[in-house]
Amino acid sequence: MAFTALVQVGLAGGYLGGDYDALAMHQINAFVLAGLALITMIIAIWFRRTGGPKWQVPVSIVLFIAVPVQATIGTNRIVPAHIALGVLIVSTIAVLVTLAWIAPGAPAQIESAESERNAELVS
Repeated sequence: MAFTALVQVGLAGGYLGGDYDALAMHQINAFVLAGLALITMIIAIWFRRTGGPKWQVPVSIVLFIAVPVQATIGTNRIVPAHIALGVLIVSTIAVLVTLAWIAPGAPAQIESAESERNAELVS
C-alpha cells in the first residue's frame, strides 16, 4: 500500500508538471489504492480478532473511507482539498508502515500501559 501511495504522489507530480498522460495512470492507481485500503481494513479487523491492538481497526476504516472520498474530490477537480487529503492519506500510510516495521509492539505496549494506568486510577 505504501508503494502505491508513493506512486500516486509521483503520478500527481507528473501531471502537475505537464505530463497529461500521468492523470490516467493516477486514476487507475487510485482504484488499486482503494482495493489495498479494503484489504488493509480486512486484515486489521482479522488481526484485532486474533489479539492484535485496537488502534489499527479505526485507522484502517478511516483510510478505507478516505481513499474513495479522495477520488471523488479529485474527479470533481477540487484540487486544494484533493492535495490536502492526499497528503493526510500518504502521511497516515507512512505512520502505519513505520509502526509496523520499526516498532511492531509499540502501539500495543502503549495501550497496555494506558490500561494499567487507568486500572490504578480506578482502584
